Order: sequence, then structure tokens, then C-alpha cells
Amino acid sequence: MGNFLTFNFWFDYYFTPLTPWCFNIFVAAVAIFIVATIVFLILKLKAQTKKKLWSEIFDFSLGNAVIGLILLLVYYEEVNFFSARIWFAFWFIEIIFWAWHLVKYGKTFFAKRDDAKAQDTFKKYLPK
Repeated sequence: MGNFLTFNFWFDYYFTPLTPWCFNIFVAAVAIFIVATIVFLILKLKAQTKKKLWSEIFDFSLGNAVIGLILLLVYYEEVNFFSARIWFAFWFIEIIFWAWHLVKYGKTFFAKRDDAKAQDTFKKYLPK
């Protein structure tokens, strides 16, 4: 664990295999993103009111499934430069930023929905 913060650990040009439990977690994450892509595609197509929200979540899961599959392919093929650990770190950072964007968008989406309901309730009592 002493090598964790060294330059060679993250930017090593030569292929270094992941530990078995780390590889299993990586494959499970890619599988979860693939299943989530299918589920959110179905929800996006069937949605009437939250279509934009489901579309954002679908884009998140599709993008991460594709990136994960590419990383899995280059790891399996032992491509030197692209199987470096830094790409996994970049992918993890990208997931965090995109999830933050989804949470921020979800808050604004539900705030707009609540405002629209309050506006409809208010308009109900106005004379026509």
C-alpha cells in the first residue's frame, strides 16, 4: 500500500493486473451499468411526465456502461497504456461528477414540479 501515492503506481506503462477481488468489483460495476441502461431505457420510453429525468439517468448509465466496457476490453487485451490504473481513477471521478450533476438536476426538477403544483392550486381559486 506504500506505492499508492507514487507516480509509477498510477502511470505505469506496463500492464499490471488487478487483484481478483478488485477485478470482480470492476466487472460487477460494468454489469450494473449495463442492466441500469436497459432499465432506464424502458422507463424513458414509457414515461409521460418525467421523460427528461429518465433520459438524464439513462445517458449516465449508458455512458458509464460504454466506458466500462472499453476499459474491460483494454484490460482483458492487456493494452499497456490504456490499462493503466489512472484510467480507472478518471472513470471513478467522472462517475462522481456525473452523479453530482444528476442530483443537482433532480433537485431542480422536483422543485419545478412542486412549483407547478402550487401554481395550479393557486390558479384553481382565481376567477375566470
